[in-house]
Amino acid sequence: MVFDINILMGTKNITEFDGELTIDVPYKGELPVTVWYLNDKGELQKLESRYKNGVVSFVLNHLSLYVIGGDEAKEETETEVKWVNPFVDVNEDSWFYEAVKYVYEKDLMKGTNANTFNPNGVTTRGMIVTILHRLEGLPSTKTNSFSDVKTDKYYANAVAWASESKIVNGYGNDKFGSEDPITREQLAVILMNYAKYKGYDVTAKDNLSKYEDVKDVSNWELAAILNRFVERIVK
Repeated sequence: MVFDINILMGTKNITEFDGELTIDVPYKGELPVTVWYLNDKGELQKLESRYKNGVVSFVLNHLSLYVIGGDEAKEETETEVKWVNPFVDVNEDSWFYEAVKYVYEKDLMKGTNANTFNPNGVTTRGMIVTILHRLEGLPSTKTNSFSDVKTDKYYANAVAWASESKIVNGYGNDKFGSEDPITREQLAVILMNYAKYKGYDVTAKDNLSKYEDVKDVSNWELAAILNRFVERIVK
């Protein structure tokens, strides 16, 4: 990957400046990864860089051509940054520790504030669609059609995307209920619709008669398909 990084002031190209500029570049290539600067002699000079969560970061103090790519001479342990757990309510011996680490490093979940994750908290409908929206790389959306979803809410774009993609439906009367706790049945429907959105095979069904409360499931057929689908993933 070759980048010609420039800053323009009017028509003037600024190549040198006082201070430093940090560049973050999404990267899905080979690891370990390194950044090189292409000098005036056409020679590559290696720069100090960092790789974390699919992003290469490096600092520069002048602008020119930069090359990003795999480097066999660089140990991966030098480029990967060890996760520092920011959450005081997530202990290393907790059964959910690795799961929290995963969703945090993948930017799927950010916690309830800077140092709490609230692992026993209530999950809302807005949270679920936000996680799926982030999982898809935050695709752009149109304005949402739900009257109870304000544009300044963190889940506004996620709700709009999930609705456009036929992953979620509201309650009717233009209501989505973003702050409502999500039920297991609602979650099953959302995950089922997300599986369809991804083009997965969802034709297999499971027998739900073993569950005493199956009569309370309003869409038991959909739940039966999802149950089999999730079972295949786990295996």
